[in-house]
Amino acid sequence: MTSFPLKLVGAILTVLLLIFVPIVTAVEKTDIGIERTAWNCLQNYTDIIADKGRITSDDYDKFMLKLGSTGLAWKVTVTVDSRRVYAGSVLGQMEVRHVTTHVYKSDSGGILNTNEALRKGDIVTVSIESLNKTAGQQLTENILKIWTAPSEMSLAAMVRNDG
Repeated sequence: MTSFPLKLVGAILTVLLLIFVPIVTAVEKTDIGIERTAWNCLQNYTDIIADKGRITSDDYDKFMLKLGSTGLAWKVTVTVDSRRVYAGSVLGQMEVRHVTTHVYKSDSGGILNTNEALRKGDIVTVSIESLNKTAGQQLTENILKIWTAPSEMSLAAMVRNDG
């Protein structure tokens, strides 16, 4: 008599594992692809800015188009820290500081009709944050009841050429 409940539990677990595990695996594979695509877009855009020494609305639009191909909505922030050289406290000494001069955010219009020229040594930081969740994150939250944070990535580069 005790073997029937154990067989029933075993059959239910077997069915759940045969159905649930392949679904989770497929969804996680898709999520990893989305994360990798977003990281490649972020890396390429940061390199374009660092190489050109210029932030253009055309490059920004291409970046947003590629980022949108992931199927998620993204919040993008581009921060420019300009390199400033000041006289030091000791005669003949120079002090270098980076001061935030520009912040562009996608939720406040992004980079519109600008051709921001940068100088060699400026630091550009591009940050992206997903505004919605992937299928894997939703599955994890709804079925397993585990909260997952939205995807966030940030990358900084020093400008290599004057704009």
